[in-house]
Amino acid sequence: MIDISIIDLVMINCISYLVGIGTGVVICIKNKDKLLIVKSRSRDNLSSEMNNPIIQNQPQQVVHTTPVFASTPPPMNPLRITDE
Repeated sequence: MIDISIIDLVMINCISYLVGIGTGVVICIKNKDKLLIVKSRSRDNLSSEMNNPIIQNQPQQVVHTTPVFASTPPPMNPLRITDE
């Protein structure tokens, strides 16, 4: 029978962990273009909005609301501690 010590288990776990991290990094690097398409689209939208002066000159609606008044706190009742 093969004797597996604690050091062997720790080394196997460390190697498995590093292989998993490396695999994840490789997958992220290979799919970087597919994952970052959303960011590039939003950058394109921002740049097109900055270049379109018609959108920037539109007046904004002003909404008038009534002020909100804080209610008064409930009256403080003194705490009575009695010894019976």
